[in-house]
Amino acid sequence: MICYKNFAAHKHISHIGLGVTALTNARILNAAGYWTEVWPILSAADLNDLLHKSRATNTAQSQAPISHVVISAPWIPTKDLQQLTMEWSDTQFHVVSHSNVGFLQADPNGVTLLREDGDLQTSSINFHIGANNQKLIQWWQSVYRTPMRWLPNMYDLSAAQTVPQRWLPGKPLRIGSFGATRPLKNILTAGAAALEIASRLQADLEFHVSSGRAEGGGDTITKALMALYANLPTAKLVQDGWQSWPAFRRVVRSMSLLLQPSYTESFCMVVADPNAVQHGLNHLKAHNAAGLDAWSTMLTTPSRPARQLMSAA
Repeated sequence: MICYKNFAAHKHISHIGLGVTALTNARILNAAGYWTEVWPILSAADLNDLLHKSRATNTAQSQAPISHVVISAPWIPTKDLQQLTMEWSDTQFHVVSHSNVGFLQADPNGVTLLREDGDLQTSSINFHIGANNQKLIQWWQSVYRTPMRWLPNMYDLSAAQTVPQRWLPGKPLRIGSFGATRPLKNILTAGAAALEIASRLQADLEFHVSSGRAEGGGDTITKALMALYANLPTAKLVQDGWQSWPAFRRVVRSMSLLLQPSYTESFCMVVADPNAVQHGLNHLKAHNAAGLDAWSTMLTTPSRPARQLMSAA
């Protein structure tokens, strides 16, 4: 079972990036034969309640109970995680960091929780920490000398198309840079680069960005973008509101080019969303294969050989 913090209390909304990531990981794991569910939760108590309901259903229907719980990002208080591991001693819990080191500056409490979680891992037999990228793992293990598992983001390619979105001279050039408006996304640089690309191609430009979620100085970034594009007759800034993930993918597919110059992105789901050309698809397939191997190792390596359950809900 993969769970994430449900900020908006709705499923599959694009601004809950961890929810979309959980969904794509679950699709690939289910296709590989690992029963996997995705749960949006609001607290440790919420998770505990869902585990009790799931166990009751599993018992009534003679199903294998949940064997692994993967929590996206360090946000649940460590003392609550410790209580969960003690109550559910036959379940393996994992907290997975979703970014590189730089992005953690946006949430100092997340750094504190991840370090506390590392200590909980040392003192527990059914709790583990992980990350979705090798860079953080290498740094963490060299500095704190505690293990960290690689559980990467995977991307479901079952509906991917190989026909590239080509720009033709004389047509508007549509360039996108999507995501929450915050400093580490580096959106202003993308906007400046889009203007330069359009100038070189002598094309009318539409620069598309996400709107409605400015964080940590994001309002200043939006104002700077508007100033960058003000009074330019051949270029305009287009602010696209938040949408469901399927609708968002259709918007992304309409772009001629995506620019995501994030300072700290570990796996950019937005870049994976467009109709990638074959070169990009090949890299995604190779990444998915390596990622599935890492997840499979976690799910099938018994921490307690006599009690390990092969269900991966």
